[in-house]
Amino acid sequence: MNEKSQEQFLKEWAQVVIKMWEGKMNALDIYDTGVLFNSFINHIMTAANGDISKIDFIFKEYGLYVDMGVGKEISKGNDGDLSDNAYFDHSTQSYQMKRKAKPWYSKVFFREIMKLKEFLAKYYAKEAACLIAEGIESAFDQRYNKQSKTVSSLRTVAYRDSSNARRRKNYLKKQMGDKFNDINRGK
Repeated sequence: MNEKSQEQFLKEWAQVVIKMWEGKMNALDIYDTGVLFNSFINHIMTAANGDISKIDFIFKEYGLYVDMGVGKEISKGNDGDLSDNAYFDHSTQSYQMKRKAKPWYSKVFFREIMKLKEFLAKYYAKEAACLIAEGIESAFDQRYNKQSKTVSSLRTVAYRDSSNARRRKNYLKKQMGDKFNDINRGK
């Protein structure tokens, strides 16, 4: 995955996260004026060398309060009397807040972050393995490359060629037995 395709993948991932949030908000019936629903923006930050350094998600702050089930019923500086903002539940013999948590953000975001983490871990593991393999191959090619003109590399190539010829000869001897000796003597 090059820098362009990685950036494209992350842009698409960010769009999927927003779609998941919107779907969760619909499922939990979180839609009053539509301001929160229409406020989603994502922005991918890249470092000077082109690496993705950060993905920002921007939306109205009160969306977090909806997620946690806190907010507008309790005014700042209240006297602690929750009876105006709650109803009495006779089964539990306690006051219950009218506002309930509607977890549209936190669970979805955590799940999608874990999916992204797994994908990137697999991707970078493969990329690291390829880099190591290329490094080993490159080191091997430098030592045994026939186009190389150093004396030591030419000696290595000559030794390898004579060794391969000797192995072929021994293999044919084993396979053919006496016929090989007759062929070699010119009979």
